[in-house]
Amino acid sequence: MSRYFFIFLLVLCFSGARALTPLLPVKKDTTHKIRILSLSAGFIKTSLNFFKNAQEETYSNGYGFRALFQPGETFRVGACYSKVESVNIDPTWVNVNNSFYDLDAHFMMHFADKRNIAYFIMGLSAQYWKGFYTGLHDLNKWRLNTTPNTTYESLYFGGRIGMGAEIKIVGPVSGYGEFIFRITKTDVGAGLSDVVYGLGIKVNVANFGHNRSSKRRHSILKFSDKYHWF
Repeated sequence: MSRYFFIFLLVLCFSGARALTPLLPVKKDTTHKIRILSLSAGFIKTSLNFFKNAQEETYSNGYGFRALFQPGETFRVGACYSKVESVNIDPTWVNVNNSFYDLDAHFMMHFADKRNIAYFIMGLSAQYWKGFYTGLHDLNKWRLNTTPNTTYESLYFGGRIGMGAEIKIVGPVSGYGEFIFRITKTDVGAGLSDVVYGLGIKVNVANFGHNRSSKRRHSILKFSDKYHWF
């Protein structure tokens, strides 16, 4: 009998202890995922690869535009279009035009003030090349299967890797600088085809995850607050 009483006492004590244990208040999740849409424009200086032909001036000027989407604090993706001014490499190439289509991932690191960031760039690239090929003094004639005195055009694919930094200017406006290596497979082989320096302006045009407590994040539109879009 005493054995059953002991078991009953243990059960009763255990039940009482559970009943007396205060329920901890459930903390409301105050975290808020940011979802920022940005647009940017800037200038680039690029060392175009003329199939290993000698160049007096290795760098050319260009411009670029891109759209960025940031779903979190440390990552964003971007689609970029860049255009390089028409260049010549006499006497082999005349009126060469280059356009680049890039898809990048940015892995971001925030500074202590939360206003400025540095980021690692890794992405895919496509280069559209079009120019008039004379065939004169071409060091790659044995590999470039193209008829002299014709217009040559092609689309090359590759990847790119680099670093960038972004500095907040005012409100939704930031300035950025980048240094990027582009690796491309062309008609004469695969390898480093381009080194790009870029400077530009980025504007946050929409913040789909705006939080009132986040005072440092600015954008032109804030879709989660219907009474404060601007």
